[in-house]
Amino acid sequence: MAERHVKRIPAAKYIRNEDKLIEIIGIDAGILLGAMAACYQTLDAIDEQLISKGTAPVANLVEPANLSSMVENLIAAGIADSSNGLYARNRPHAYPDLLPLKRPAVDLELKIALETNRPKGHLPKPGAYMTFRYPICIGRSAGALQTGKGAQARYSVALGS
Repeated sequence: MAERHVKRIPAAKYIRNEDKLIEIIGIDAGILLGAMAACYQTLDAIDEQLISKGTAPVANLVEPANLSSMVENLIAAGIADSSNGLYARNRPHAYPDLLPLKRPAVDLELKIALETNRPKGHLPKPGAYMTFRYPICIGRSAGALQTGKGAQARYSVALGS
């Protein structure tokens, strides 16, 4: 039987400088929290299917760089979906990740990395960047996620710099 995940709700306490986010790129905490929640839901649904078939969670099946790309695409889609028409996704492998549809949106590039890695940037271009870090979680203790490297990976996404 598939392990059911307790619904995780991203915590607003990890979003820093919301006033600057709104001023510079037009994104508030609600948009980011919606994007992170959508990422959790998608990855948890994939893991539930894999686990129900006796397969390891996706974080144990793909290389970290590929996992980061998946998380980046899910976060970008979540921002576009949660932005009330402010942003749209760009085509794959194109700069920037998010296209502005109306003011105050700007061209926005996302950078994603495991919490212990530095976000990668190749051929950096001028403009606005948003950096996300995420730990791979190995279990729960008293309802809290335990981060670290191990067999059963789970996902958590937090905005940071």
